[in-house]
Amino acid sequence: MKTKTMALWAVLLIAAVGLGACARYSAMKGPFKDDAINPAFVDHVVEKTERELDLTTYQSDRFRALVEKGLTSMLEQRPQKEAVGRDLALMLRQEHLSKKEVAQLLNRKGSLIRTVLDNTMDDFIAWHALLDDAQRNELAELVLRHEQGPHGL
Repeated sequence: MKTKTMALWAVLLIAAVGLGACARYSAMKGPFKDDAINPAFVDHVVEKTERELDLTTYQSDRFRALVEKGLTSMLEQRPQKEAVGRDLALMLRQEHLSKKEVAQLLNRKGSLIRTVLDNTMDDFIAWHALLDDAQRNELAELVLRHEQGPHGL
């Protein structure tokens, strides 16, 4: 009897770890799944932020809306982003690069990023206003840790 109970708990534990690993793997596939937002990615980002900042339900809901709005904006920019990528690939195949052409391509990419930021800035400021002093401090620390990681510029 005891062996059956232990075996059942072992199976449940393995299943829970497996589901957790699958969910994390799905989230790590990135923010998009085909032509839609990857809900596992959104869940991962929101749950990590909830834990790190100890968010209330309302703060978490507002943060989820902010993340989804940002990803929607990125998804809308995808055709232009892919065009920049194709143009970069064409440029890199050339024997000589032009500083002017590289700068123009970087400006196009920067413009896409700026559009996403402009679309979400007011929502971010409103969400930030919901945070208490400890949460704002932890958010600042989270940003610093993120910048020290492998993400680069």
